[in-house]
Amino acid sequence: MTWMGYYFLPDALESLKNDEAESEKHRAENSARESEAQQDVGRGAALSGDLESILALSPTEFEYTVTAILRMLGMTGIQRVGGRGHLGVDIIARDVSGRTILVQCTKRAKTKKIGSPEIRKFIGTAHMHHQTDLKMFITTSEYTVHAQALADQHDIQLISDLT
Repeated sequence: MTWMGYYFLPDALESLKNDEAESEKHRAENSARESEAQQDVGRGAALSGDLESILALSPTEFEYTVTAILRMLGMTGIQRVGGRGHLGVDIIARDVSGRTILVQCTKRAKTKKIGSPEIRKFIGTAHMHHQTDLKMFITTSEYTVHAQALADQHDIQLISDLT
């Protein structure tokens, strides 16, 4: 019995590795299809300029909408990095001068303003983890007076009301 197990163990391990590789391939293909669909939705919302359409998007679709807007503004090297473990940055891009820009996207109802705690968090992660000076915070809402003052002190470009 031991010998049989010994001889077949490598085959069983190889079979498990192949199954895992196949599953990972299917997950990657599904993720790519989902990502492409979300990008299409984002482009459509960006082109429409309709705030109600944008507010109806998922957070990921909103990030893709912002990437489409940044592309329209002439930015290049745009990467959506949002999601789990994104360290407070949803998009990394390059402006027309080639400088790296960090973008935080927050989709909220008009009545829920962005406060200074969100700006403080963005400042910290931008300096500690990404070490770049160009920062942009984009929302469908508005900013409190304190958030605006803090952003001004740290050279964060605030963008609101995407319509």
